Amino acid sequence: QKLCDFNILNDEDIKKITEIAINKSFKLPNLNCGECGYQDCYGLAQEIVKGNKTPDDCPSLEPSTLVKVNGKIISMNSFIAKIVRNTIIGLLSSLKGFTKGDIEIKIKQK
Repeated sequence: QKLCDFNILNDEDIKKITEIAINKSFKLPNLNCGECGYQDCYGLAQEIVKGNKTPDDCPSLEPSTLVKVNGKIISMNSFIAKIVRNTIIGLLSSLKGFTKGDIEIKIKQK
């Protein structure tokens, strides 16, 4: 009796599949913000797979405002990111000693 209906892959086949997976895999934030010009992340993902776009076409992957909670990045669309950014800069800019540059804030909760 036959156990399976597929061929066993050899080392070369596995290397080819691995190379494809490494070169074609990507992760989008699933914000569906539309900033890339597509209605949702799935639309951009389809174009990336076709080779028409790259993950670099997703503005949310390299945000200028980044919030982490317990080491995990909290995804924000550009509207929320601008609110967070402008609020923090607005609060800090009135403080003595504030200069323009990268800002890092760490809040520890007990």
